[in-house]
Amino acid sequence: MHTLQLSIITVNLNNSSGLNKTLQSIKEQSFKSYEHIIIDGNSIDDSKNIISKYSQTSTHVTYWISEKDNGIYNAMNKGIVHANGEYILFLNSGDYLEPEVLQTISEQLTGEDIIYGDLYFVSKQEERRLQRFNYPDLSTTRILQPNFCIPHPASFIKRKLFDKEQYNEQYKIVSDWEFFIKNIIFENKTTKYVSLAISNFIDGGVSSLESNETLIRHERDDVICKMFPPKVLESLNRLSNIEQSPLYEILSQEKYSKRFQKKVKKIIQFYCKVYNLFNKTGEKY
Repeated sequence: MHTLQLSIITVNLNNSSGLNKTLQSIKEQSFKSYEHIIIDGNSIDDSKNIISKYSQTSTHVTYWISEKDNGIYNAMNKGIVHANGEYILFLNSGDYLEPEVLQTISEQLTGEDIIYGDLYFVSKQEERRLQRFNYPDLSTTRILQPNFCIPHPASFIKRKLFDKEQYNEQYKIVSDWEFFIKNIIFENKTTKYVSLAISNFIDGGVSSLESNETLIRHERDDVICKMFPPKVLESLNRLSNIEQSPLYEILSQEKYSKRFQKKVKKIIQFYCKVYNLFNKTGEKY
């Protein structure tokens, strides 16, 4: 039996026009080793009709349902239950794939637990801005930074990671971030960045609204406080401040090479000259 490489999960609520765009971008892909799971939250627009027609014309739709849910993470978890692919891609209504990107990325799905690429942010005026996510590393301090993000529409997550635990439905916005903390930091799951624009994200969603900044900050603080003891958080904050200094970058890149030692020697000599120049006593080192 052929193993499916990918499960695409689409969550929708009263966004028939965006849903159409999402489905069309998937339909136009030449890559075929995928299944499509659609979870609709009992929409009252034309979404159900669109999904029904799409499921009749696409052999890749293995499951779809339209019923009331308890939020986006509840809907995503419903999709996960029915996913059979090696990897899962969450592509919600309104978001759409780049042309032929699934065929290209399929060659990069090489066994790592979390594989992610880049994302276009699309404004209401349909202006696109490419956001790259090529972090130098995924250290604990980096993942805990307020602006850290691994974008769902550009991430391929091993299905088996959800066997232990699905998304936390307690939160409205940051459960994916909590999921990455648990798996990357605590479970030591492997990651890989691919320099490739995967999809287009319609800016202005739940997690990007300015009106939700307070909620995002509150939920993030709650996650951190529950997962890390105060003493550990204090140490991580200190380390984060150190890592953000320019000197840390030099030290981490050069380490203890001869080249590094020569640079340090020159820096020390320079500061000694400056000190001697301004030293009132005129004493020399």
